[in-house]
Amino acid sequence: MLIKETFFDKRFLLVLDDVWTEEDSKWKPFKDSLKDGAPESVILVTTRSQRVARVLGTTHTHALGLMSNFDCWLIMQRIEFAGRSEEWCKKVESIGQKIAKKCKGLPLAAKTMGSLLQFKDMVQQWQKVLDSEIWQLEEAAVDLFPHLFLSYNELSPELKRCFSYCDVFPKDHDINVEELIRLWIAQGYVCPNRGGEHLELIGLDYFNNLAMRCFFQELQKVDEYLSVHEHMKCKMHDIVHDFAQFLTKNECHVLDGIDCEQGTRRNSSIERNRHLTWLDTGEALSSLVLDFGRLRSFFTFSHGRVVPLDLFCSLNCVRTLTLRNCQLREVPIEIGSLIHLRHLDLSHNPFEAMPETTCDLYYLETFDISHCGKLLCLPQRIEGLVHLRHLFNHGASGLLQMPQGLGKLTSLCSLTNFIAKSKSDDLASLKYLNQLERLDINIRGDGDFGSVELGKKIYMYEMLLRFSYETHFIETSSWIETMEPPPNLQWLALV
Repeated sequence: MLIKETFFDKRFLLVLDDVWTEEDSKWKPFKDSLKDGAPESVILVTTRSQRVARVLGTTHTHALGLMSNFDCWLIMQRIEFAGRSEEWCKKVESIGQKIAKKCKGLPLAAKTMGSLLQFKDMVQQWQKVLDSEIWQLEEAAVDLFPHLFLSYNELSPELKRCFSYCDVFPKDHDINVEELIRLWIAQGYVCPNRGGEHLELIGLDYFNNLAMRCFFQELQKVDEYLSVHEHMKCKMHDIVHDFAQFLTKNECHVLDGIDCEQGTRRNSSIERNRHLTWLDTGEALSSLVLDFGRLRSFFTFSHGRVVPLDLFCSLNCVRTLTLRNCQLREVPIEIGSLIHLRHLDLSHNPFEAMPETTCDLYYLETFDISHCGKLLCLPQRIEGLVHLRHLFNHGASGLLQMPQGLGKLTSLCSLTNFIAKSKSDDLASLKYLNQLERLDINIRGDGDFGSVELGKKIYMYEMLLRFSYETHFIETSSWIETMEPPPNLQWLALV
């Protein structure tokens, strides 16, 4: 009542700084008390949450961009060079400019770094700041991380786990949002709701929640193969990544060249990790003091680095295994013993066959063998993968046919290379796959689309039809005319 009387019939400018309250029920009484103000009154709100802006009914939003490295350096100079001699300033200027780049456009980081360097009087001390991660600099973490904790503490326990897990990616890594959600699901971080909504949709809500709080940046859509499928990609700001690393320093570890130079300290710090990312370090995995049996995730972004086959015998508890582009020429039968595996990515590898023991992975949800051009066939007992939701096999050009049991995988949501041979009933095996959202059919000859019953596939939003050279144009036209499209189809492409 006091607010209403204060602003009654008055023109005002009200500034609300650093707002976090997102509940509409709490804002409604406050907004109602301001309705009787004079016309042309203005309320200016600053917030790091897009949801706050929406709840308040903002008429205009202005998203602040990142500062340039030069502007970050100007902020630092004003603080760190105060009272310094011109000779000293010239001596450390080049190091300071490199430190300014580490701020990645955040004015708070520039201010913090300037304050940190203000009391460092030796060039070696400045160099140490440049060479260190921000989360390892206690003085910087004290100033920077409390601001990030404000955002972090607003998160639910599920969102906190999902954010912390992003530390498995190297800095400046392009994160595929769909893949990230599948990784969260594999770790059990996405909780099903009572409505039975697909976990991927719930995970997308999680991601949007984090993105609205600025935990991710550089969100953009990217065309995938043949410009048919679009996916969203993003990055984490280096300082946000440092914060995630600070939260998970006993759980996640990215093994890179810097670690290899630090020998014993590295080994003692990773031996208890649960999630390991192995970059191209030039060092064999066998030299690491690490209990692989404790790992829940193992990634390699090694771009050609060879992974030893005995690794498959060690990862007893792994849920996520990504061995992308690591010159894997053979998949050992021991892969079937990884009974906890939910997410398996063997894409961009030159192996020619998958062992039948792969079908023993009862809980497997995502199976990525895309761009494995030498792979000749899928395991015949594939119906054993009863929980499989995503089979990514586009670019596996050596595949000649689909195993008969594929039609029993009724949980499939993604199937990116289904081969339908001439004069066969291959298409009929798609009849009961009514959870499909994304389907790519490679048609090699004539076929009967009526047996697919596309009209019952209510979740399908994307379909790609590839026709071989043997398929005549007249036949293609007649199939398309008689085909009953999925009711909610958004994209249909013919190649």
